[in-house]
Amino acid sequence: MSITGTLDLPAGIINNAALANPVQPGSAGLTQQNFATTTTGAAYAQASIPVPAGYSQALVMNGVSAGATNSGTTTDFLYVSASINGVTGGEQPAQTGPGAYGSGSAFAIRTLTGLTGGSITVECGLRTGTGAWAAAAGNTANVNALILFLK
Repeated sequence: MSITGTLDLPAGIINNAALANPVQPGSAGLTQQNFATTTTGAAYAQASIPVPAGYSQALVMNGVSAGATNSGTTTDFLYVSASINGVTGGEQPAQTGPGAYGSGSAFAIRTLTGLTGGSITVECGLRTGTGAWAAAAGNTANVNALILFLK
C-alpha cells in the first residue's frame, strides 16, 4: 500500500495516550572512587533508572570508563566492561605495570522489550587479571547511560 496524498483517519482512531509523549528519556551519570579490585570482578558506579508507567520498550546505551593503580609487584591487566540489567558488553583490557595507573572505557547497548515497570540497572564492571589491587583515592569508575523509553 502506498499513500501519496493526505491520510484522513476517523476521529479517535489514535487515542491521546498513543500520541502524548511517545518517547520518554532517562539517564544516569555517576562516579565511584577509592575502591579495591579483585580477579573475580565487581560492579561499580551502579545506577537504577525507573521504567515510566505505560512504557514497554527501551533503547539503552551505557558508556563507562574506569582506572585504577596496580598495587601489585608485577604487570597485570585491568578489565573494564559496561553492563545493562546484568548483561555485559565487550570487555576492554589495559596492561598496567606495577605502581602504574591503568584505564579503559567500554560500551554496552541493548533494546529491551516487554517492560512492565521496574527499573533498568546500568553499571561499570572492573576486574584484574592475576592479583587484587588495593583501594586508592584515584581508583575511579564512571557510568554515563542514556535510555529512550518507548510505548
